Amino acid sequence: MQEVITNGHSSEKDSRDPLGHRTYRRTRRVSDDIRRNQGVGGRTPAYPVGQSRTYATPDDETVYTVKAIRGDTMEVQSSTGCTWRRHADELFSPVTWYENCNGKAGTQNITGKSGSMWPLTMESEASWSFNGKQSGNTYSGTRDCSVDGVVALSVPAGDFDTYEVKCYDNWSTRTYYVAPSVGVVAYTKVHNRRGVENDEKLIKVTMPSS
Repeated sequence: MQEVITNGHSSEKDSRDPLGHRTYRRTRRVSDDIRRNQGVGGRTPAYPVGQSRTYATPDDETVYTVKAIRGDTMEVQSSTGCTWRRHADELFSPVTWYENCNGKAGTQNITGKSGSMWPLTMESEASWSFNGKQSGNTYSGTRDCSVDGVVALSVPAGDFDTYEVKCYDNWSTRTYYVAPSVGVVAYTKVHNRRGVENDEKLIKVTMPSS
């Protein structure tokens, strides 16, 4: 296995607090890094089979590995055993199938889409409608995503200029900080009605051996 990201954009000054929490600052300046990398390829970054992304969580670390690409569907498995599928060209869309995710399994069908998040720019926005089935129960919902700003972010992997993408659905608010220079989400936070449900900071990305 070849580790390709261990220290994204290093800084002489560590901007993390004494407890190691990430810090970030919002900026109106669209950096050269963002300009240089935005919309690369006109689509979401390609994730090859075998690529893994390691994130720090409040309690431990979680590793996400691309297990398969079948047609236009990508399958990802986390180190917790949760496995899901979504459209390979979509990073923010609802998943279409999942199992072993907090003891739950189900399917979701995308019934409609408007707009596009890619290429990722300050004007990007998209909405999806979907229906699903879990434990014999059926439901429907929508997800609305848009770029909310540009944020300078510090995570264990390094310092990055990122797009802040916010997605709202019927149950939660998801905030993604996407670093175009490395093609991955550097930081993710999910809020639901009970508070913060998920908090993940990028440690490293590992590519499959050639």
